[in-house]
Amino acid sequence: MSTKQYLRQGINKMKFNIYIIIIAVMAMAISSCHTSQQINNYDVEPDNPQTYRYFTILAGTDDDSVFIKVQEEMNIEPMLTFYILIVNISDNNPEKHYISFGTGKYAIRAPFSSLSKKTQEKLIGWCGANKSNVLDVWRDDKLKTFDR
Repeated sequence: MSTKQYLRQGINKMKFNIYIIIIAVMAMAISSCHTSQQINNYDVEPDNPQTYRYFTILAGTDDDSVFIKVQEEMNIEPMLTFYILIVNISDNNPEKHYISFGTGKYAIRAPFSSLSKKTQEKLIGWCGANKSNVLDVWRDDKLKTFDR
């Protein structure tokens, strides 16, 4: 075998190894994206607010007594008639689940588990038009940004 053939064979082996590495990296990236989407979205149905796992509620105490109960359980004083709740229970680790009363630097954030089970269930099951999936709002905002 000549030196030229030997070098060509070595280069072909290197190209083959590079292709294998690229394919492996792409397969890992695709599988991790798919897995994280399933884990974080919990099969979220856009038309079913009960499936949302990261959501906001523009709460009004006239809408339901649960919005009074949230303030009582979070020790909010003085009680408000209208406020924004943010609930994030999208992580697999329940210790990372939280509820935020209000937004910005004055928001009061607490573990979701600090609420009674009944209150948790009512918030998750809330189907009012004032409940929005944060992931949908974020995606829509990003899409609008790309459309410009």
